[in-house]
Amino acid sequence: YSVRESDIISILSFNILADCYCPPEFFPYADKQILLHSYRAPLIVKQIGELDADIVCLQEVDHYEDYFQGRLKALGYRSIYEPKSSRREGLLVAWKESRFKMTESFVRCFDRGHEYDQYFEFQKGYKALFVRLRDKTNGLDYVIINLHLFWDPLFEHVKFHQIFLILDLLKRKYRSDERIILCGDFNSTPDSNTVRIIENKPLSTFQTSYATGQQIIKEIYKKYMSSLPVLDYFLNAYAEYPESNKKEQPGVVKYPDFSNYTKDFKGLIDHIFYNKLTLRCVKAKGLPTFKDFEHIVGLPNKDNPSDHIPIMLSLIHISEPTRQAEISYAVFCLKKK
Repeated sequence: YSVRESDIISILSFNILADCYCPPEFFPYADKQILLHSYRAPLIVKQIGELDADIVCLQEVDHYEDYFQGRLKALGYRSIYEPKSSRREGLLVAWKESRFKMTESFVRCFDRGHEYDQYFEFQKGYKALFVRLRDKTNGLDYVIINLHLFWDPLFEHVKFHQIFLILDLLKRKYRSDERIILCGDFNSTPDSNTVRIIENKPLSTFQTSYATGQQIIKEIYKKYMSSLPVLDYFLNAYAEYPESNKKEQPGVVKYPDFSNYTKDFKGLIDHIFYNKLTLRCVKAKGLPTFKDFEHIVGLPNKDNPSDHIPIMLSLIHISEPTRQAEISYAVFCLKKK
């Protein structure tokens, strides 16, 4: 079975580091000049243009109306933007206008509409942006969810609850045979419960800094674990990273070293999950290793305009001919600076 170019879509996820989070004291190791919006923004647009993804999901976007909307349009993208309720930045989904048209969009706010919204620690202003895109070349629909979860590692119960709300909505609103892609900055490493619940893996002990957190966690377990049907179709493409199944450690997955690289934290917290029942990964953008960056204190720097590295996949929709066909897995490597 030969794969046609029109059968493949590419999707990019990138936390571009909002301008409002770039005071010099936040990144004391970085030259003040490279922290300026006037320096970083053109580099961000340049990276997006060079990667040339069909669908682009950005987090921490500010200067949308006065900069990114127009620059993306010049690259052939139409976009939709949703700011956080408590911050000056937000989520953006863009798509190649020549190929897709948007047929639906809505926002899920994590702060409201659940029984834990009485707790202050759940009021973070974070949201998820849902967009349904129709491929003009073949009429296929894709459901794109772009999200940014809470950042603090000691509030894992908050992130876990945020992703629970998404999984619950997916189960109620969408069929399991839809082409669903869930991506963004999860602020969660592959071994976290937030990622484990998406992948339908056993959970471990939660990290939380508040006594109320422990009680809430117990309530969440009691209420949801018995009532929420588990989604068993999400696959993290970077779990299929070429170095994954080493012979000396059969079955042990080796993820890329990082997607977020600062002086104080280095780890893989950006992810793209896709419905393995309807989609298959055929390419994944290679990410740098710790060895590649061993002389770099942290990002951003002159070549990397954000403290995050963009991640990107190419996916093919699974039709009957391709269910039985072997599709090669390829990686195109990030150009090392």
